[in-house]
Amino acid sequence: ARKSGFTVAQEVFKHDGVQGLFRGAGLRAAWTAVGAGLYLGCYEGGRFYLEDSRKKKEEGDSLMHRDWSQVEVGIGRSRSQGDAIKK
Repeated sequence: ARKSGFTVAQEVFKHDGVQGLFRGAGLRAAWTAVGAGLYLGCYEGGRFYLEDSRKKKEEGDSLMHRDWSQVEVGIGRSRSQGDAIKK
């Protein structure tokens, strides 16, 4: 039969005490710290990179900063350019 986690923990506690329950915790904590540091470092680095590229794009020539008032789209003039639509 398969043992439950609680049963295994009881056996480890009886055989090795409290120290046995926490065996490997230091290694796991160190590995988690390294992984979290890499993840957070990559996240922050990417965030700064994207923020800088957005600022550079806003400072330069952007489609949003051009004068679009003289652009005609489609065939002929539209209502927004002052002509009434003929039926």
